[in-house]
Amino acid sequence: MLADVDFAYRKPRVEVFRNFNLTLAAGMVTCLLGHNGAGKTTLLKLIYGDLRRQAGRIAIDGDRVSRYSGVFLLVDRFGVSQELSMRQNVIFRCKLLGKDADSVLSHPLFEEFKLAKHMDKPVKALSAGYFMRANMAAGLAFEPALLLLDEPTNSVDPATRELLSQALRQQVEIGSSVILVTHDLGFAYSVGDRLIVLDDGVVVVDDSHPRGASLDDFTREYIRHTEQTG
Repeated sequence: MLADVDFAYRKPRVEVFRNFNLTLAAGMVTCLLGHNGAGKTTLLKLIYGDLRRQAGRIAIDGDRVSRYSGVFLLVDRFGVSQELSMRQNVIFRCKLLGKDADSVLSHPLFEEFKLAKHMDKPVKALSAGYFMRANMAAGLAFEPALLLLDEPTNSVDPATRELLSQALRQQVEIGSSVILVTHDLGFAYSVGDRLIVLDDGVVVVDDSHPRGASLDDFTREYIRHTEQTG
C-alpha cells in the first residue's frame, strides 16, 4: 500500500510522485507499464526502501513483511554479486538471513533453470540469459513474500523467458506477490493479473482483466495511449 507518497530526486530536482496512492493485492502479478521516465523503476525502489520518500506511507502487508528478508528486488544488474559464484551468493545470503544453505541450494529452481552445472562459476562469466536465471533463482529460492522485478525479460532468450513465466506463476501459487516493470507487452499480457500504466507519476490505466481483449487489441490501445502521454 502506498498512501499520499511524495518523492523527488534532489540533484537536479525532478518531482516524480505527489500524493501518490496505490493499493496492490497480494498473491498476484502486477505489471507496471509506461514510457521511459514515467516513474516505474522509481516506484519499485521506493517500495523496497532503496529510495526514501519525502512524504506519505508505504506498507507491505500492513508492515508484517520485512523488506530485508521478505522482499526481493531485481533492478538493473543488482541482485547477485557478479564476483562470486552462484553457490557463494546463496550461502552468503543464507548467512545474512539465518537460513539453512543446504536447504536453499536444494531448491528445485536451480535444476529447473538449468543452473546446476554453473553453480561454481563466477556470475560475471555467465551469458545474459544465464545471468538473469541466476538473479531470479537467487531470489525465488528464498520464496519471498514480494518480488520486485525491473525488466526481467530484457536481453534474454525465449527459453529463459518461458522459465521466468512459469516460475512467477509458481510463486503466486504459493502466496507470493509480484510487481513487474516491463516494456515487453506480450510478456505482460501473458503473466499479468493486473496491468497498470504510469504517466509522469500518475496511474492513467488500471486493468484488472488484461486478457479481456486480444493481445493485438491490447497492444494497439497501449501504443495509442503512450503516444498521447509520452
